[in-house]
Amino acid sequence: MPAERPTEKVRSPKALRLAIAQPRPAPEIIIAPATARPSVGASNGEGTATVRPEFLSERGEANFTAFCRDAKPLGDMRRVVVAAEGATRHFGGEGITADDLAWLFDLAEWRRPGNFTQTLRNAARSKFGWLERIPGRPGRYATTALGRSKTLPNS
Repeated sequence: MPAERPTEKVRSPKALRLAIAQPRPAPEIIIAPATARPSVGASNGEGTATVRPEFLSERGEANFTAFCRDAKPLGDMRRVVVAAEGATRHFGGEGITADDLAWLFDLAEWRRPGNFTQTLRNAARSKFGWLERIPGRPGRYATTALGRSKTLPNS
């Protein structure tokens, strides 16, 4: 009885030449700037947190980290508000997105919530009103006076 060979899909020589000759797209590689820590998970829980150019300031990073440490927020929504206010004060950004939060939480050395987008939405709900959507800027939120008073000790 002959030994069984695994079945393989047989390609014609023409099909092989075409498969080899077709250009393949280069894999997308994200290189985190030297100041950014590579991390698992952005807003969707996968990949490397990306950094906006205005966040690339060593002095801003140190001040942001100290600001977050001094605020001592309890809970994910309060941390999101503190991160948004810290980004505005120390990096000069206009509001934050869920993708920004991934990097800011890493910088503050906070545990990441399950879903940044949902946490932003919750903090912006009328029940809390700690954040507000920035008109004309999809997915971008800014802190409100109420949010600052509830989360920051000296506001």
